Amino acid sequence: MMDVDNCFTYAYSAGTFADFEFDTDTQANQELPNVLDLIGAASPSTIRIGEGKKAPYLIIKVTEAFAGAVSGVSFILYTHTAADVSGGKAIYDTGILNVSQLTLGQIIQIALPAGKYSRYLGLDMLLGSEQTSAGKVVAWIDENAEPDVALLDMDDTN
Repeated sequence: MMDVDNCFTYAYSAGTFADFEFDTDTQANQELPNVLDLIGAASPSTIRIGEGKKAPYLIIKVTEAFAGAVSGVSFILYTHTAADVSGGKAIYDTGILNVSQLTLGQIIQIALPAGKYSRYLGLDMLLGSEQTSAGKVVAWIDENAEPDVALLDMDDTN
């Protein structure tokens, strides 16, 4: 279940669902607004995910179809010991997704790879060549997969 503690796109403004959406038509390549703290200040600096139990999922849902001259969009999940995850280790890269795949309701979900993660997780959205003219997403981490209503088939080799 998506909430303020597990959502990469959360940025409070109006106290509505719109606070969870990331509007891509005003953005260039950038880190999504919310960095997730996996373990808190009093904990060790790393955590093991998916070792001996089910790994959580990264879920990205399109809430407004993408449009524009952009050649493609990719999402990259990072982990880092600092809240500024820009210099962190890439955990997963969706590869370039064609804008025509990013239709309303489309869901991208990936079981996080098992392994050692640093304290913080961040998600970057990279645009292929130009800015989009439309498109919104919500992105979060969840213990459960979304129902496969509109899943985008992701290659497990990334």
